[in-house]
Amino acid sequence: MESNWTRLFKQNPLHIEQGVFYCNAFMATKGWNSIAGGNFNRLRAAFETNPLVRVAAGLSPDDTWGLALGVQLFRHHKDESFIPEISYESPQGESVVGCGLRYLRKTGSRAYWESLFTIALSDDPQFDRKGAFLTYHILF
Repeated sequence: MESNWTRLFKQNPLHIEQGVFYCNAFMATKGWNSIAGGNFNRLRAAFETNPLVRVAAGLSPDDTWGLALGVQLFRHHKDESFIPEISYESPQGESVVGCGLRYLRKTGSRAYWESLFTIALSDDPQFDRKGAFLTYHILF
């Protein structure tokens, strides 16, 4: 389930023109795999700093559910955006809390920089994640 709300800012001292606030919630039974990816397995896959870890995340061996809250803040006519997010997931009955900040900067009509900083904490060390990732995208 996903919901979002767009808000235009009339006063923008930080040059933030628009914000899209969102909330994503998911619930999956043991062995379920999302065909489209979506926000299932959020903290271990979509919320990862290294995209290669997404490949190795695999299926959840037990029921899991989660929630992610965030906002995408647009500046400079949507050429730049900041996306702070907080998430909660309960894989295998363990509580995992995470937060992250993604920064996107358009450098041309078909290219942009992306940086991602994340941290996810749990009592079970297999779910702990900390990292930063920087990449440059060129769209063909």
